[in-house]
Amino acid sequence: EFRRVLFRSGAAVAQDWPSRTVRIVTAEAGGSNDIARLAPGARFIAAAACTATACPLAGVLSGLQFMLAPTKRDGSAPDVSLRPQIVSNSWQREAEEVPLERAVTALEAAGMLPVFAVGNNGPACGSALTPGGNDDLLMSVGAVDKRRAVARFSGRGPSPDNGPDPDVVSPGVDLISSIPGKGYAASAGTSMAAPAVAGVAALMMQANPALKGRPAEVVSILRKTATPTGDRTCGSSDGGRRNNSGGFGVVDAAAAVQMARSGAR
Repeated sequence: EFRRVLFRSGAAVAQDWPSRTVRIVTAEAGGSNDIARLAPGARFIAAAACTATACPLAGVLSGLQFMLAPTKRDGSAPDVSLRPQIVSNSWQREAEEVPLERAVTALEAAGMLPVFAVGNNGPACGSALTPGGNDDLLMSVGAVDKRRAVARFSGRGPSPDNGPDPDVVSPGVDLISSIPGKGYAASAGTSMAAPAVAGVAALMMQANPALKGRPAEVVSILRKTATPTGDRTCGSSDGGRRNNSGGFGVVDAAAAVQMARSGAR
């Protein structure tokens, strides 16, 4: 019962988008190499904290609280031991908010890895919308196309708190995933790229279970194994370690899993 709860905020919740993003992480789909599937067999819980038109702060905070300590359907019996290792977020807020920063910090303190889409407000510099938290304990994700070029819509840094953004980029254009009604459809957006990175992080933890509860090490590996994009349009906000268009580069799943399995950091 704990693992199947869908938290709802508001009456109108777009059901196809959560389906698409979750299936990118966990799908065991067949029939096409273009269908996104990263970590078959991964277990998940979902918290739909947004309405069809917005992601209110109250809903977002309640959703993150549920992730930190999942409850039964009636909201009773919160249990921190049931928390997921990775929290993939395909939503954004427009401004820096202290309550949200504290919520993200609480996830990090619990050993969970928050993964955030940077939003689709690009290509202007400063269009990334990652919420605050410890920069070395979370992943912010932009999107690239099939040519590994940063997608025009992908949010660019610096972030709302003037920090570097994104961490990495991942395929987010014309990704095929499942939709309600037993069908498939192509979608684009950083909301598709972020769960792909969450799936790679899950693969890393499957390859080396010692990485569970150690988000800083997962973040370090994903950064070190990424392939630079060469796009430096928006400069750097951290002394040149990464740029504000493509971050450290395109996530390399094979290299990340190999480094995770080897125990290197």
